[in-house]
Amino acid sequence: MECLYAPDIEPHSTNAILTGDEAQHARALRLRTGENIMLSNGRGYCADAVVEEISKEEVTCRLVRILPEHGELSYRVTIALGILDNRERMEFALEKAIELGASDFVPLLTKYSERDRTKPERLAAKALAAMKQSHRARLTRLHEPMTLQALLTMLSTETRIILADTEGQKPSPYDAESICLCVGPEGGFSEEEQILLRNDARTMLWMLAPTRLRAETAALSGLSALTLFHQ
Repeated sequence: MECLYAPDIEPHSTNAILTGDEAQHARALRLRTGENIMLSNGRGYCADAVVEEISKEEVTCRLVRILPEHGELSYRVTIALGILDNRERMEFALEKAIELGASDFVPLLTKYSERDRTKPERLAAKALAAMKQSHRARLTRLHEPMTLQALLTMLSTETRIILADTEGQKPSPYDAESICLCVGPEGGFSEEEQILLRNDARTMLWMLAPTRLRAETAALSGLSALTLFHQ
């Protein structure tokens, strides 16, 4: 079943009208009247729907059932990833993190980051596509690039921070309503950044594999472990 973006859906909505890019997407998918689809408003609600009318400018859908928090984890997971020099690898990490349930994505400005900026428009488009692909009710929040110190200040005192580290323990289940997985860029975190993380009382070290992982692989491996433990 295809999923499209309908930001105007509310808990008591009975229909939705797709326009612009989403109507064009629906036509590209060759949807027909009477076909079942899923819609997401990106703010906490999905809906089972039926296509009722297709015109040149609009696609009208009848909502059959509202699905609160469809596809969402029961806790918040922030992925904080050092900005990678390869833009495609950074975008790949974002897409897969969203498919695995990340609620927030933070590009980190670190000592070894070879770039100091991202392309927010491209990341936003990738995030929307990944939300639809994974049939999620919430659009992942994309933060502006920030330093590690700024990230630690932003996170609540209740947030559990996980640092991917070869000296850490194997991932294990535990209770937390908010989790932040921190992964450095190519070359990892600097010594100063590692000290900053290790000295934070909220931080625990996870060894994600016996081998040395690429940054995007470590991020997705850690997130996969989290989702397996806390479904």
